[in-house]
Amino acid sequence: MKHEIPDNSNRSPSPFSPFAFAVIADPHLETPDQRGVEKMRQVIDKINQQADIAFVLVLGDLIWHQPLSELKALLANLQVPSHLVLGNHDAPMIADYGHEFGSVYYTFEYAGCLFVGLWNAVPALSEPRSHEGDLDDAQITWMERTLRNATRRQPSYRHTFLFMHVPPNHDGVEDRSLRMRSPTTELLYRWCKQFSVTACFFGHIHREESFSLADTQFITTASLNWNFPDAGTSNEDQDFGGYRTVRVHERSITHEFKLTHEFGRDC
Repeated sequence: MKHEIPDNSNRSPSPFSPFAFAVIADPHLETPDQRGVEKMRQVIDKINQQADIAFVLVLGDLIWHQPLSELKALLANLQVPSHLVLGNHDAPMIADYGHEFGSVYYTFEYAGCLFVGLWNAVPALSEPRSHEGDLDDAQITWMERTLRNATRRQPSYRHTFLFMHVPPNHDGVEDRSLRMRSPTTELLYRWCKQFSVTACFFGHIHREESFSLADTQFITTASLNWNFPDAGTSNEDQDFGGYRTVRVHERSITHEFKLTHEFGRDC
């Protein structure tokens, strides 16, 4: 699925001003008891109460088998825009997604910052049981052109952010079958260094994870719906979830994972 962007390198990005956005990962909406949909509705209500949230990133594994118009209707309850990427479990709906939502990889701008969304669960198209991450050649070519064009902007973007579903491999991880394949991981790291990416956001592994490499933060958000007991919290039950709030400052970002049970509602 091809997605072209114009070369707007001569057009100045909008001026930077501090802002915040939310990140939702792995909502797994269609659980047998519809718990995923209910949790999404509750988190949408919570986000709508936060006046400083500018938009929401949804990082795949939506798991939606109903008409996509119904998914649009669910997300329309947000009072701010939402920007989606697909996960490995979403591969069966990729064609319909294109008709309803547009390309599975794309860019958008906000407050002098560039956001780039990728679909890096490509192996799931031919291997439905695969949980590995990878990019196809079309995305790689598009991505390199997009990042090069971004460096031509004057004034330059204050921050560049990437978001996708599957996190990269890195030293010490044991769950490599749930990570981006090594060549694609190395390509991602090269892009981040070469093009001064501030942060990359991922989901997929149903636990919290954060590390830095050079000047880039790599941040994995636990699932909205369910997580492994070692997901970075003291909660021993898998039946918990949450979402992340990211605050973007002129030269840095801060972020916090909010557990659903902390909003005073039983999710």
